[in-house]
Amino acid sequence: MRLFNYLRPRREQPTAVLTDEVIPINGLFRYMDGTMELAFKFDDVLEPDKLRQSLERLLQIGNWRHLGGRLRRRNDSESQEFELHIPAQYDSARPGFIFRTSEWDGSITDHPVCSQLPRGTNNLTFLGSSQILGPLIHRAEDPRGIDDLIYTDSPSLFFDQINFSDATLMLVTFPHYLMDVMGYVTFLNAWISVLHGREDEVPECRTFIDDCVTRLASKTHAEKYMFYYSAVQGLNKIFYIFRIIWDKIWYPEVEYPTVCIPGWFLNRLRKEALTELALKSSQENNDTHFVSESDVLLAWLTKTLVAVAKPSERKPLVLMNVFDVRSTVLPPKIAYILNAVTFAYTILPVSQVYTQPLSFLAAQIRQSLEKQRNNEQIEAQLAMSKIFHEKTGSPPMIGTRDMFMNMWSNWSRANFFHLDFSPAVRNVSGARDKRVNGLGVPSCFLNTTPMNIFWHGGGLIFGKDCSGNWWLQWSLRKGAKAKIEELFNSINQEHCSSS
Repeated sequence: MRLFNYLRPRREQPTAVLTDEVIPINGLFRYMDGTMELAFKFDDVLEPDKLRQSLERLLQIGNWRHLGGRLRRRNDSESQEFELHIPAQYDSARPGFIFRTSEWDGSITDHPVCSQLPRGTNNLTFLGSSQILGPLIHRAEDPRGIDDLIYTDSPSLFFDQINFSDATLMLVTFPHYLMDVMGYVTFLNAWISVLHGREDEVPECRTFIDDCVTRLASKTHAEKYMFYYSAVQGLNKIFYIFRIIWDKIWYPEVEYPTVCIPGWFLNRLRKEALTELALKSSQENNDTHFVSESDVLLAWLTKTLVAVAKPSERKPLVLMNVFDVRSTVLPPKIAYILNAVTFAYTILPVSQVYTQPLSFLAAQIRQSLEKQRNNEQIEAQLAMSKIFHEKTGSPPMIGTRDMFMNMWSNWSRANFFHLDFSPAVRNVSGARDKRVNGLGVPSCFLNTTPMNIFWHGGGLIFGKDCSGNWWLQWSLRKGAKAKIEELFNSINQEHCSSS
């Protein structure tokens, strides 16, 4: 792919500022190009000056100032290809972030775009696409990837706040090389601590100057990873990629709807799963009867997709579950904002997804996570990723060439629906005793990043809102969505008639 770089017009990096602090960036094999674009809707009007001032203060505390650094490419080293240039101080000429505000003279319900934002319901529901917010966020000059950041003197963080008479929409854009989702919520919680006047609660920030996760890739041999010998390589990888291309040709239309899964439905599924597993555990004299809400939800999503897509029973299912490694391998009480995720793989025959109950698949997902969420397996998987990136420029692909792949990233631990921005509330909207979410707490959280999930059927699990509903974004073929919607209607009607 580097051949294409030579065919592009040559671009020059901005002249280096001698007073900048320069930090080498190691471990770029773990980082992703592109930006993350996330949106919060508040049922209150937030004061932008309070938000901006508290954010400015955070970037003056310790290594949190690194978040305003400028990305640069190093010309003198292949092993450390990038570096971060951090201004000695932030000012109007070189700000630590971009914070843009606008006012809409009227209610959010009157806005032609924002009035269409999803709202939680008591039914299983497709709520439309959050991609409609794109025109409100993107400007032609905004950086959209690593190259755009390298060749401008732009900071990495962008905030767009739109105030209505009865609500606030806050859109945040950041590069994926700088933070993953759990790093992002760690940053948000530090910002909230400053906003509440609790600077003593702001944790020490770890960034590229002490990249402890990158060091983990050198602690354990890659061969100790349980799926080291399951990587798809050579002709098998070419065959699999050809399958994906063929699939995209025949099924070019993909939708990315936001989905609301009501709490009553997931509670019912989990109760049934726990009952089945407890019975099986007593019969087989073992202790494998715990599954979380996330395990059950992921199992149900997978079984639903398989029922609609109808893959061959002979194929293996490869379920990729992205998980955060901070609580397992990193010291407590530090704020590590960089990318710190690996994958837990659940691999089993598709025939078992057809024939076994939901509790079986949920238990398989739980067991896979428990087997792979430990120091040795995390370190070995990171070592394997490093080897593959150095050799091929891409991460390893686990599975077989004929696998039925499904990938999910679960953000529920971020607790996005419970962030407290109440000190910034300027106007309260509606009666407080009639709302479920607290003052200054988001009523809606959305991913507005252009979705490009490689495998149809996967997606993002946002988490549980204050009403107990689960929110997610699903990547689906157009025909698949219509079939799943029929299932939703059937479940909703059954629930309505029984309640």
